[in-house]
Amino acid sequence: MTENRYKDWPTEEHARWIKMGHFFGKTLMEEVKGYARERINPTSSLEEKRAAEKAISDTLYGFMMLLDGVIDSSIDQDHGVEFALVARVFDQNTREYLKEIELAPGGDGLCMGIHMWEDGEFD
Repeated sequence: MTENRYKDWPTEEHARWIKMGHFFGKTLMEEVKGYARERINPTSSLEEKRAAEKAISDTLYGFMMLLDGVIDSSIDQDHGVEFALVARVFDQNTREYLKEIELAPGGDGLCMGIHMWEDGEFD
């Protein structure tokens, strides 16, 4: 049984957005950053490991900048593009979508959240 049950999440939209944002951050840090960290050569020097860790963190931060719309994404002088991060909650049995929450670019800022997530803060 999961400690963090979706049915117990807040019902107020902004509070739910915050909760989903932190869930995204936890998944990003544990799964994506964890995946990259596992691939750092264990025979690397301490300095090389630190450089690899910094590169991973900088890359994730740059990706959050892209999703938040901080990075200019002009196609040409007349057109731009906005990349969106949408979370879809679904029923594990039926695969029916229950809720869709756009986390970026219209939220409080994933760039702000990533600093907390790097420190292990997900609430």
